[in-house]
Amino acid sequence: MSSLTNQVSAENSLVESEGFSELFLELAPGEEYLTSSDSPLDLSLFVLSGGVSVKAKTLSRLGETLFFGSLHEQEYKRLHSIIDIHIKCNSNLFARVILTRASSTQNPRANQHPPGAIDISVSQSAITLSPQNDKSLEVLRSTEEDSLLGQRDFNFLLKRVTDTPNGKIRICTHADDNSSLHEMFMSFDRRVNYPPMSHSDKDETFLLLRGEVCYAEIASDGEITQMFFLRGCFESRDWTTAYCKIPARTTHYLEIISNEILAKETTTGPFLPQMTQISAANTKVLSTTILETYKKRLEK
Repeated sequence: MSSLTNQVSAENSLVESEGFSELFLELAPGEEYLTSSDSPLDLSLFVLSGGVSVKAKTLSRLGETLFFGSLHEQEYKRLHSIIDIHIKCNSNLFARVILTRASSTQNPRANQHPPGAIDISVSQSAITLSPQNDKSLEVLRSTEEDSLLGQRDFNFLLKRVTDTPNGKIRICTHADDNSSLHEMFMSFDRRVNYPPMSHSDKDETFLLLRGEVCYAEIASDGEITQMFFLRGCFESRDWTTAYCKIPARTTHYLEIISNEILAKETTTGPFLPQMTQISAANTKVLSTTILETYKKRLEK
């Protein structure tokens, strides 16, 4: 099945992937969404527009903890070992929210909060970052396991990418490479070398937040089998033209159209470099074909 058939609709959509799922919620003012799990799960909430109030209960060896607070437009929050969550639209406009859930929790560091109540809306911002690589500062991890990301963090990525040697930078919200759920906010500019690749062990999803990019799937002979132009949902206010699912073993390629992009990538852990295969397809030919197609689209 083509990965592009997994585009989300304008209304509530559930996209199931191996090891995780993403629920796209559109909530009217005052509308609520409640869900529970028999076993604790890692999850995240990402508010694309509007605002929501959140109550979530976690269960760990330390006992039950209640998380509460509000999330606003373009804010992201990761929570660990959740058994119940209650989301309510608290704005005058529709709230569009992505609820991402891991199928299991494997991270031993997760959820060491003492029992009680914790306000999730005042957690330390991920702008306090620790570099994974002191030389390039291209891969950053939050110093707070439950950090709240927002517009200033995304603007930081967009500004910082021009100073990186290879035109790429990312914030990883997972604690380490062994975390069950891997989520990364990334900024690329047109200098980035993004070779055609596939991952033999996992699905991944790609959500474009700002900018324009072409997603293409590549056959074994290097030919493009299909392409799809994505527009950032922060700008277009439309997630249906910003998202795609990339199944395991699908050779894919990204061509950056705008000067820089901001995107969110989701997949599962652990990260095993040997499970990524780089295609021998000629990237110059791919780029030329895509840009010629893009130019024709503009001329119509």
